[in-house]
Amino acid sequence: MTLNELPNGDVQVCDVKPSPMSPSANAGIRRNDILIGINGTAFARSFPIHRYINHHTTSRMKDIVQSVQQSSNPIVLHFQRATIAHSRSLLDASDQADVNYVRQQQQIQQQQKQQMEEEQTVHRFAFVLAQRKLISSKQKQLEVSQIIRNFHYRAQQWEVTTSLTTPSTPYAHIYSQHNQEMDVLDGIRKSLSTRIVNCFIEEADKGKDTARLAYTIWVYDVESGKEWYAPLRYFEDFEDLRATAMALAPKECKISELPFPMVTSIWDALTSRRQDVLDEQVQQESCRKLEFFLRVLCRLVYTSPVVNVNVAKIAIHVQSFLGTEVGLSSTQSDMDHLQSRTSSMDYHSWNVRQLLKRSLQRYMWRLFQLDIMQTIVNDFVDAARARAPSLKEIETLEAQGRDKLKGHSIKELKDIRKFLDELVDLLLEGCCSEMQLISERPEYEALREQFENDESKLDRLSREATREQVEIEVYVPLRSVVSRLLVNGWRHDDMEVQVSLCLQICA
Repeated sequence: MTLNELPNGDVQVCDVKPSPMSPSANAGIRRNDILIGINGTAFARSFPIHRYINHHTTSRMKDIVQSVQQSSNPIVLHFQRATIAHSRSLLDASDQADVNYVRQQQQIQQQQKQQMEEEQTVHRFAFVLAQRKLISSKQKQLEVSQIIRNFHYRAQQWEVTTSLTTPSTPYAHIYSQHNQEMDVLDGIRKSLSTRIVNCFIEEADKGKDTARLAYTIWVYDVESGKEWYAPLRYFEDFEDLRATAMALAPKECKISELPFPMVTSIWDALTSRRQDVLDEQVQQESCRKLEFFLRVLCRLVYTSPVVNVNVAKIAIHVQSFLGTEVGLSSTQSDMDHLQSRTSSMDYHSWNVRQLLKRSLQRYMWRLFQLDIMQTIVNDFVDAARARAPSLKEIETLEAQGRDKLKGHSIKELKDIRKFLDELVDLLLEGCCSEMQLISERPEYEALREQFENDESKLDRLSREATREQVEIEVYVPLRSVVSRLLVNGWRHDDMEVQVSLCLQICA
């Protein structure tokens, strides 16, 4: 960048090298721009023009350049785009436009400083994770903290404006001079939880050569509190969804790098083995990868480095894949039925409470999108499944007495409950301040008096919302394990009740 001093004392940019390595060009500085300040201070104040009138011993530009060279890093230079005639001094202290511009730059500089301070501040939840030895290094704590803040920023912007900007991160306007237009996200669900709960072989129909691998998908929408089962999906349906996502997603999302079952392994499962039995290892591996792939797409609006209309299109494709429109169709009728059975005041209070609960639960849903949280949950689920007794082990326990089998089931169920309780405590300890801030939003004003009179009400509501989301994330993938534990541990009790009832009827 080359500067030139004009006759009126202005310091003007006369040349900017159009090179990718040029800081000036990358910052958007153009030819004829006027340098008007440094680090939030206008040259109109530090180097007023009247000092240089009729004094030829030094030049104003020389003093300005020397001031820039002597400033410590980082340096913030303020330019005025040359849109008016040069006959008027842009550095006149009375020029209000320049003063306002410098104030704006001071505000941006202050925001930059605030961001740097935040980036060096560990979020309370990351601190609690470190206390529990779940994450170790300070760098990892800072990374988790920044992801949480980015999630919160996008969620806040989405809920207020039903849209996001690109780049959609805190203080993005500082680094991007020309942000993309906001992409409307109206109609896209903010928090869908999905789990593949079953995988089986569907026999070949007439006219088809081979059977197909089918998946049962459970879906829960946190916004409405509705749950449903998606339409039966086959492996080729997942392949189509993957192809669509790869075609639409920004390259930064790296959809092609997500784990996905090999077609050859699925084909072997359907052709090389008996058609009525699916290899358990192939089943678990395919379910795990497809479930992970589906959950990544469900949170893409929050995690994508770039948010554009194609990311919104992917969200629409995923919702169609999960049958969201049909799953939510009864929500409004349920609300209308409830309203008809309650007074308007009671219904309004209940409705606001439900809205707050869902908002708290959505916050928890976002925390479960952290890699560390998914690792914690997946490790426990895998361990619980691995501990589930096989048929041979059940027979061995039964041979030792029915109390032995029941005792094993009770122990496993207690371990699951203990993990759920510990996870709830972890989340509440790390996010209590955020829960309080959410409850203070204007839309929940109707509940403020209740919370001020009895603080335990907000605590109970926060725990209720957290517990519900924890059970969705942990209990749902363990439902089959829990069912087998209950059946195997108490089936003799059920048989005794049935025999007792039969004897009473016969008598």
